[in-house]
Amino acid sequence: MSQEQTRTIDDLPDVIRRRVVAVESGCWEWTGGKSSKGYGRANVAGKLEHPHRLSARHFGILTNESLMVCHACDNPPCCNPAHLFQCTRSENMKDAARKGRLDLGHRSQIKAMWNKLDGPTLARRAATESLRQIADSFGCNHKVISRALNAYLDSITPSKQGAPQ
Repeated sequence: MSQEQTRTIDDLPDVIRRRVVAVESGCWEWTGGKSSKGYGRANVAGKLEHPHRLSARHFGILTNESLMVCHACDNPPCCNPAHLFQCTRSENMKDAARKGRLDLGHRSQIKAMWNKLDGPTLARRAATESLRQIADSFGCNHKVISRALNAYLDSITPSKQGAPQ
């Protein structure tokens, strides 16, 4: 099938077509099983496959199995080949950052956390409050509090280097 031809859902392989619906956005959404991040999962000959990769492979978009298949539409269950492109992991991360889908703020938030609350105080609060409660009081994600607390605990824990095994 040439690139110029109009592709339809009917052009998809059976394993995908029977669980895909066209939606108003132009996406062809997978309605079967999905991962926790919303990517489709299809059982093909006993192997779990991502339907968007199957679609990209079928339509000749995926030419190198070591590369990723990404969504121009940013819709994980989409299988529309017009919305898919092949790229490296690095290119995918740059695309995600450019579109604001990549959280790069944890390191700066941890540094800010250290400026707001010292390690011993954080450890005392963690003994009586959940990490989410502490995070809410500082307006940050609980993972930031967890990382800051772990960094503090690592800094006061004696190193085991040179200890007898």
